[in-house]
Parts: sequence; C-alpha cells; structure tokens
Amino acid sequence: MIYAGIGSRKTPGDIMDLMSRIAEVMAKKGHILRSGGADGADNAFEKGHLMVTEENMEIWLPWTGFNGRNYDTVLNRDKHKWAFDLALRNFPWVERKPVVWKFAARNMLQVFGADGKVPVDAVICWTKDAKVIGGTAYALKIVMKYPDIKIYNLANANACAKWEEWLRKSVA
Repeated sequence: MIYAGIGSRKTPGDIMDLMSRIAEVMAKKGHILRSGGADGADNAFEKGHLMVTEENMEIWLPWTGFNGRNYDTVLNRDKHKWAFDLALRNFPWVERKPVVWKFAARNMLQVFGADGKVPVDAVICWTKDAKVIGGTAYALKIVMKYPDIKIYNLANANACAKWEEWLRKSVA
C-alpha cells in the first residue's frame, strides 16, 4: 500500500501523535509513505515512519535542504515537468508565484510518485474543520478526481475512530 501522509502545519498535537502511530504501524507492515517534509502533519508521519525504517519512504522536497531535510526526492523542473504541468492545469494562478507553484508540483509527486504513474491508495491528512484548504488543498483537489483513492481527514471524528480501531487491531 502507498499512502500520502500530509496536512496542515497547524495540526493539533494529539492528531500528530495519532499520525506518528499510524505511520509507525504502516512502516512495520511495509507500506510506503509519501509526504513533503513540512512542519506539522508531514513531520509527524515522517517521524513515525522513521521509528521503524528509512526505507519505503518518499519525502518529496520542493528544493534541496527544505526544512533541513536532505533526501534525494527533490522536485526537479526538468525531471518532473509533468508535475508542474498538472499543477498549472488545475491551479492556473500558481504560475504567478514560483514558490507556490513548486509546492503545488511537489504535492503532485506526493500523490502520483516520481513518474506520475503510481498514485497513492489513500491520503491520511488533517485540515482545519476537515475543509479542503491551505497547501494540502492542492493534493486533496487532485485526489478527489480519483474515486479509487480514499481520503481520511483526521479532523473528522469518524476518521480518527477508524484509525484508532485499526491501530488497536494492528498491535493486538
């Protein structure tokens, strides 16, 4: 299973703890995490995954050294032209702000992988009031066009309960 662990930089602490626990168990099961190296939700998923392994993880960075990270999964304008094009087609205003365009293209990599051909099976995230807002909205708006990709927004109590139950069953 491939999942995107993403969300707001302002994700509440209890939700970030849940995200880390989910990522830890997912890593133990050999599932692949895709995230983006941002503070908050991204960091929580990455932290949980790293408690188990450095493998099966794609932390897509908008540029080398973003947030002090030095992974080899860095957005490249030539190599990932498809991601820039997809972001521009869906969010035409990003072209006016190059940094925003990079973040939007980076989110396309989180959803579709390096070559744009291997979508995630699910997105686990947190956004304020479970709305499609902030930088996470770039990924969520694309994912909503793919009914086979499940979205679990942990701002929704039902999603939290589902994942807490999954954790209980997984560690039992």
